[in-house]
Amino acid sequence: MVALGSAIGGAVRALLVGFTAARITTAFPLGVLAVNVIGSFIFGVAIRYGLQSGSMSDTTRLLITTGLCGGFTTFSAFSMDIVEGLEQGRTTMVTTYVIASLGLGVCAMLLGISVGRALAK
Repeated sequence: MVALGSAIGGAVRALLVGFTAARITTAFPLGVLAVNVIGSFIFGVAIRYGLQSGSMSDTTRLLITTGLCGGFTTFSAFSMDIVEGLEQGRTTMVTTYVIASLGLGVCAMLLGISVGRALAK
């Protein structure tokens, strides 16, 4: 189930990053930022709802968190975007990207946990 979730997450990530790149012309890695924030939110909902409600099996929770979110989000692409930006001397973009990724990712996780908690009630 984890492998299935990872395959689906990876395919959706490729589609979303490609879709974003085709429609928004910018040096800022917006597609990777989007998948990491969305993935953080989904992970937060699944982990909190799954643990609190008891209505989600361990297998389903692993499919969504480790599989889907693991395949969908991408720390390696995040790291590569940073290295490329630094090599190109785009320190303002890199700084903005790191702060936005961490800040929005944590906020999305907290929001997801809140939503999961509310759904579990």
